[in-house]
Amino acid sequence: MQAGCAEALFLYSTFSVSGSESEDEFEKRSFSMLARAAELGYLPAIYALAVCYDSGDLVEENPELAGKLFESAASAKIPKAMYRHGLNLIHGSNGISLNKQLGLRLVQEAAHNGVEDAVNYPKGE
Repeated sequence: MQAGCAEALFLYSTFSVSGSESEDEFEKRSFSMLARAAELGYLPAIYALAVCYDSGDLVEENPELAGKLFESAASAKIPKAMYRHGLNLIHGSNGISLNKQLGLRLVQEAAHNGVEDAVNYPKGE
């Protein structure tokens, strides 16, 4: 039941009902629901929350938290998270310790799973 609720929260966080809320109200509701879905362990929400913290979209930028969230989603084999966590490992960024070998392996696995940026990533970096 919780997984279903988390998925519903995540889906509802992605759209606004026209005319029922301002853009500011939508953004607050959206982030709140996204964060709750992530707390419940819904993997797409964990990845989306990582992107928010990484870019500063809907919330103040927090690279270290983004790094932890990307790592969490990557450990569950979410391809885009594997790419982002792989980059953090390659560069030792966002609070993630440097591990180029593991980072390159994750980027390659993300490429194998169709992540376009990973496919285009230079092979030997």
